Amino acid sequence: MPTIQIDPRFADHLTLRQTDVASIARPAGVRLTCVSGIAWVTQGHQSRDLVLYPGRSLLLDRRKPVYISALQSCDLRVQASRIRPTALERMAALLTGWLRRPAGATA
Repeated sequence: MPTIQIDPRFADHLTLRQTDVASIARPAGVRLTCVSGIAWVTQGHQSRDLVLYPGRSLLLDRRKPVYISALQSCDLRVQASRIRPTALERMAALLTGWLRRPAGATA
């Protein structure tokens, strides 16, 4: 079964059927909240896995990939309020702002 790739900047809700698996590549700052069902959460290079039940949440604080599987069909809220942009994204934003300056403007 393929893994569902989640980008928390664009997804705020995740629904998984039993045995579905989803992943978040760079989850630092993402909060997962179980709305219904049961989710199993595994984060790379961490010695323990966590199980989320309805009403429970988890703040992911590492950059290693996280895998979420549904032990029972589940709905999760995905909040990405504290995601820091990558260096490439910061550079692109600076370049975009620089290119949009009016002609003759000084820095």
